Amino acid sequence: MPDLPLILLADAEEATRVVMHCALRAAKFAVVECDEGDAALAVLETRRPDGVILGRWPEADDGWAWLREMRRRGHVQPVVVLASGDLEMTAPRGAGRHRVVRRGAPPARGIAEMQGLLRAEAGPTVAAVRVGEVTIDGSGETADRRGEKVALTATEARLLAVLVRNAGRPQDREHLAEQIWEGRRTTSHAFDSLLRRLRRKLEKHGAGPGWLHHGAGEGYVLNTAANARVVDYGAGAAADRRRDMTASGSAGATAGST
Repeated sequence: MPDLPLILLADAEEATRVVMHCALRAAKFAVVECDEGDAALAVLETRRPDGVILGRWPEADDGWAWLREMRRRGHVQPVVVLASGDLEMTAPRGAGRHRVVRRGAPPARGIAEMQGLLRAEAGPTVAAVRVGEVTIDGSGETADRRGEKVALTATEARLLAVLVRNAGRPQDREHLAEQIWEGRRTTSHAFDSLLRRLRRKLEKHGAGPGWLHHGAGEGYVLNTAANARVVDYGAGAAADRRRDMTASGSAGATAGST
């Protein structure tokens, strides 16, 4: 039986650790807990965890200083930061690969972000997502139409990356904004403007209407059930193996996961 991925759960608040520990175990992770910064750094050296879920320390206002020290020591593991205030949610330079989740959000959200980071580290299982005539690479950072690159701003690329990582799974506005702006304060107008720009760009290049679905109370989702096709080059798969996620011809027909 393969070893479970090991997560360092680093937070001074016992209540947070208890809840997150239970959720991580249910999600098939092994967990080592620390409630103090120096002890957590020692665990990085001795246990070499696969990832870190980072809260706050009693001796500091937030965990960013600890994260900078972690990176200074050469540890490159992905980190999910549980942050509360607007300033605390603003990542400093040198934070490395990380995601920010608002403190108090359901544990499943932080775990989903960690799973996404670990999948990205292992290499994408999805080589590309096609929406109409537009092909988006597995990272979501670039898009093209028959070799012609679609020019994306940094924020547009971050939004597209979150949608690709979660293709077929609705994402609410708050979660998308946290990932796009890494917790920095923004407005509904800025979010709506970003969505409009990205929609127009991809539709102009042939994505077709409906590639991004939004329903009341459902969140935003890359619409794999409508006109998107996932090209899956999973680990060990032949380079030409493909999974068509479109409902081509039969109503409601979608491909199962492999």
